[in-house]
Amino acid sequence: MDPFNIFLAAGLFVIYFLLDAINSYFTIKVIEMAPYPAAFAGCTMHLFIALGVLSYTNNFWYLFPMMTGSWFGIYMLLSYRKHKAKGDD
Repeated sequence: MDPFNIFLAAGLFVIYFLLDAINSYFTIKVIEMAPYPAAFAGCTMHLFIALGVLSYTNNFWYLFPMMTGSWFGIYMLLSYRKHKAKGDD
């Protein structure tokens, strides 16, 4: 097993933060029937997934920044959308 690299872990956190924010955005755009933004978001998601798979295959400890980045990506985007929706009332 490769030694744990904090910089790679931080990069994975950011990638998976963005991945799940993009995934949430993708779902919103599909519901809104906006094909261009949804297609762009879907393509970007797959790029981030591939980067993540390549990064953590040698050390399972990289799963933790991936999972936390994923969680915060979804949470932050949905919290922002909820806050924005309250302001539109």
